[in-house]
Amino acid sequence: GMPSTARDEVQSAFLTGEIEVIVATIAFGMGVDKPDVRTVVHTGLPGSLEGYYQEIGRAGRDGEPARAVLLYSWADRKMHEFFHERDYPGPEILAAIQGALGEEARPEPEVRARSGVPEDLFDSALEKLWIHGGARIVRRGPEAGAVVRGDESWRSSYREQRDHRLDQLDRMTAFAEGHECRMLHLVGHFGDREDSGRPCGRCDVCSPESCAVRSFREPDPGEIRLIGEILQILSEERAPTTGQLHREFPTGPDRRDFERLLRSCARTGLIRLMDDSFQKNGETIRFRRARITVEGRRTLDGRGVPLREVSIDDRPRGGRKGSGESLPRSGTSGTGAETGPRADSGDAPDPCPRIAERLREWRLEEARRRDLPAYCLFPDRTLEALASHRPGTEEELLELHGIGPARAADLGPEILRIVESEAAPEE
Repeated sequence: GMPSTARDEVQSAFLTGEIEVIVATIAFGMGVDKPDVRTVVHTGLPGSLEGYYQEIGRAGRDGEPARAVLLYSWADRKMHEFFHERDYPGPEILAAIQGALGEEARPEPEVRARSGVPEDLFDSALEKLWIHGGARIVRRGPEAGAVVRGDESWRSSYREQRDHRLDQLDRMTAFAEGHECRMLHLVGHFGDREDSGRPCGRCDVCSPESCAVRSFREPDPGEIRLIGEILQILSEERAPTTGQLHREFPTGPDRRDFERLLRSCARTGLIRLMDDSFQKNGETIRFRRARITVEGRRTLDGRGVPLREVSIDDRPRGGRKGSGESLPRSGTSGTGAETGPRADSGDAPDPCPRIAERLREWRLEEARRRDLPAYCLFPDRTLEALASHRPGTEEELLELHGIGPARAADLGPEILRIVESEAAPEE
């Protein structure tokens, strides 16, 4: 929002060293050609590892030590998903537009009315349909700008592009939540075959004591006891999901604190956390498994790392998932915050049939009132998530797939009322 002259003055002062800190958008920051930048701070989750790596590359271009700090919360991920749904609408939205087209050219307003697609999605969906061949736009003549039906081959290429963008976000999230050396994670992602494969020794995972933003502490007696019980269970089970492991402690810490404890064990080398996934209704559901390491077994036998030496991420317990982070002291290394979703998607409880049915009835009524197709209001996947997780607050709503800030503000109160009223008898 600054005038261009003011931006030019600030940039010039920064480049000449007159001022030491500048707050900028990503686009502006990428245009800064200053070799002695010592620190790059991200105050939100980037959309891809490729973008993140380029952005932290603004630091340390003179070859001297530099630091990269990443701060993020789970809400950043939800914001990316909100924009993804806006910019890459579901294939069913594109199909609705194509269904409103014919061999004869039709004006865009007529196509929008026939399709029933909301105005805020129509332009983006039509553009994607055109790019992938599902629609043709008349270029010249009296019907210029009108739309004609294309072929059916658009589905596979569009789905591939849409899934690729989500995969980029998944990989960025996995990096931020990761429990392995940040540099090795980046090296593995970009496929550097000449790297030694050794941990960098500088990032928050390799060197917790050097973190600039996040601090660590020794575990308290209760945590020491819980870590011992976790190791004992893992020594007897092959590789349970973290959700299954959490259910072994019905009176233990909530899921967020439990996951934080697991990451602390992984950082200390007592366990290994492994990403896994399965396919459901064409969607990739990602989750994590835990496995005890050789060092963890040694600790159980009293010959390994003492449990009191596990470094616990020192953040308020039971608070909102949120910022974290740390960084390597190298212009080429990055870092990630440690936070995560309320529950592994693969371990979600079964949907409550009563809640799901009432939500479907409400969705149909609301869609008719707004003169929209029901799927444009919420997809079935979102209704299943609502019936499974039974959110009780707007913040919990925002953690679910398909619900962005606008939808939560507009329809959230009614959704929460339905979930509460239909869940009450079962409680």
